[in-house]
Amino acid sequence: MITGIGTATAHRFAAAGAAVAPLSRRSGLLADLAATLRKRHSAEVLPLAVAVTDPAALTAAASTIRAPLGRPDLVVAAELTVVPTELG
Repeated sequence: MITGIGTATAHRFAAAGAAVAPLSRRSGLLADLAATLRKRHSAEVLPLAVAVTDPAALTAAASTIRAPLGRPDLVVAAELTVVPTELG
């Protein structure tokens, strides 16, 4: 299962009756999350395997989400990006 803030947020919104469109590069884990959200919360879930660091992929994902779910009311960005740096 995908863990962390994004997963916890998806559960909270799904439990409140919101449609949820989780995005992740990890399609297998994303499918598991979607199945869990549907089972636990009877949620409408549209999982999309997307690299959130790719602007073109995000634009395509937005169109894919809008078609069945309409305009999102809220977007939660919870992707961990590690940027190499020197800590002096």
